[in-house]
Amino acid sequence: MLYSDSKRLLLAGLVLVLTACGGGGSSGVAEQRVLDSTSLATSADQASVTLLTSGSSGISQFSGSADDTGLATVDLLVEPDASGRQPTALQVVTESAGAIVVEHFATGAGTTLVSGEQPPDLTTAVRVDSLVNAFPYPAVGSSPALTPGTYRLFLRLAEAGAQVSGAVVFKEDDDATRGVVRANVHFVGSTTQDTESARAVRLALEQWRVVFASIGVTLEVDSFEWQQASAILPSPTAGSRFYVDAAQAPGVSPLALNVYLGETISRNASTDPGEEFDGVLGLSSAIPGPAVPTPKSAIAVSLAIHAGPDGAFDDREIRTLAETFAHEAGHYLGLFHPVELRSGGGYRPGDPLSDTSDCRSEAACIESGLADNVMFPTPVGGRDQSVFTPQQSEVVHLQALVD
Repeated sequence: MLYSDSKRLLLAGLVLVLTACGGGGSSGVAEQRVLDSTSLATSADQASVTLLTSGSSGISQFSGSADDTGLATVDLLVEPDASGRQPTALQVVTESAGAIVVEHFATGAGTTLVSGEQPPDLTTAVRVDSLVNAFPYPAVGSSPALTPGTYRLFLRLAEAGAQVSGAVVFKEDDDATRGVVRANVHFVGSTTQDTESARAVRLALEQWRVVFASIGVTLEVDSFEWQQASAILPSPTAGSRFYVDAAQAPGVSPLALNVYLGETISRNASTDPGEEFDGVLGLSSAIPGPAVPTPKSAIAVSLAIHAGPDGAFDDREIRTLAETFAHEAGHYLGLFHPVELRSGGGYRPGDPLSDTSDCRSEAACIESGLADNVMFPTPVGGRDQSVFTPQQSEVVHLQALVD
């Protein structure tokens, strides 16, 4: 989530509830039962359904149900394709009617790669989520590489026997410094008739392209219009059927960022007036976001807040819009804020990357250069925020949506 500068103090406490700016999840906290490597076989034997999937590239789908404790496991076979190309990354997207949390990800031999005991700022998938969970591996450049063999993902669902379905997106990448990201940009409701917003978006997209090009990512954009939909966008963290339908419409690329442009963003799944966020520029569903169409496959951007009370975009507001596009796309592609707003003022440490500063004040963040980072949580005094660190670039290039 990116906040307008004028709302920083008002919304500082909200950041802690919304799990790192757009990380999908609940405002509550649920107990996470973490499995250690010695319990892998026992847990798998207890599951009523072990969901099996394998692949060398592309998408594999699965479905089934949890056991009588709410546990489901997804077994993955990673293998080279016929030409010998090896998957370098994957994302497991899981859907269920209630809460979903990744408890554990391990090799078939039981070596733990990711668990709920680790810091949750590797991915929001290890926090309690609802409806949709997107788990990436590797999550950061320092993670052990994905090699041929078997892997097992343990999921804890809301209820015993809960139905679960999903997809695994396997990615092959011969060059981890170059890639392509496709973005479907959706004008929603009254924004489809707003020529001033269309002008601003066109210019902002060009600036977004430049920011992503700095880390070797080429941005390809298609645009779509949804005139009959509400210009109040449902919260991507809550999810909406609208986001599924739009992402699956004819001509819409299925493996892409879906960026929705509305007047404002709702705090929940409702599009009723009075439910909107105050001062929120943009919101991503999770970190990372789902690579395939789901109710949470969305980035929402408020054009009204960017334009300000006069409804007209000046050059600085267009620049801020471009930075919001890049910032929220960064979340969707696996990046957390390098620091988080602290209630009462100042900042606290954010992402787990070693090359982003842990500055505690705005002055210190400016001095360290972090205030110029794409993922800094707020605009700072009109400064351009267009810089990624090398480790942030690594994370982006690991994502399934970066070809």
